[in-house]
Amino acid sequence: MDFTLPSASLLEQAKDISDLPSLTRSYVHKARTALFDKHRAGGGGFEIAAAYSKMMDELICHLFAAISKDFQRRYPTGNPQCPIIAQGGSGPSDLNPQCDIDLLFIYSWKVSPFIEAVTEKLLYTLWDAGLQVGHAIRSISESMRLASTDMKVRTSLLDGRYVCGDQTLYKEFEKAVQSRLARKRVSGFVGEKLAENDERHAGYGGSVYLLEPDVKESEGGLRDIHTARWMARVKMQAKELDELTDKGIISAADMAKLKGSHDFLLRVRNELHFSTGRHQDQLTFEEQEKVSQALGFQGEGS
Repeated sequence: MDFTLPSASLLEQAKDISDLPSLTRSYVHKARTALFDKHRAGGGGFEIAAAYSKMMDELICHLFAAISKDFQRRYPTGNPQCPIIAQGGSGPSDLNPQCDIDLLFIYSWKVSPFIEAVTEKLLYTLWDAGLQVGHAIRSISESMRLASTDMKVRTSLLDGRYVCGDQTLYKEFEKAVQSRLARKRVSGFVGEKLAENDERHAGYGGSVYLLEPDVKESEGGLRDIHTARWMARVKMQAKELDELTDKGIISAADMAKLKGSHDFLLRVRNELHFSTGRHQDQLTFEEQEKVSQALGFQGEGS
């Protein structure tokens, strides 16, 4: 990455945690502006999405550290054992600029006053900055139990990625995901995801030739790549699609084409999010013209 994002260390200017909301808003604005400038200068889809993910990680880590420190100063006996995990779309480090942030707060055996207070302050600070943040507060056993009956929970946990907090408890979580989700009911999982894929395609038009496709959910969109990654995770124990080339399942040439297509879809989605200022994934006729001009594509008559 050949550009530098503003550092979330500016949050350290806070005299107390009451200053965090305004400093967070300032940081988000500056970082998004830097990302937009880089995107319009030709930044790739992966590059911008990875940078936005890094920006959010750094912000969450600084907020968690400041809020935790304040709580422990006031209540020295508080139990700080709580890892924060990015899950769902937040997990793979390819967030687009207006994507929802999905966080999982893990506790060991019960929700402590520390977890209640810190998660509440952290979430309200992010919401106040205009970010769309979904969250869950669960134990490892509760997470595994829900994942056994809810496909969306299972796929979210398969994408889970450590952000900050207690690493020991996170390693326990990671071990549980690997042994109880990534290696169990493999055939059933693959079958359900394929059926879910067919249903989604039908719901979004069932064709790769749609005139106004959804870059995430339509056939050939980002969700198809996500589905392939989930199935590779449970079927081949491959955390990244690149590993399928190492295993001799996909040729290097085909993998390069897939990654090029993935990067292009991310770049289009980045432009949609930047230009509309909202979580816009449908490439409408109106947006097609704007996106094509912004990304440097020209029609026959130009």
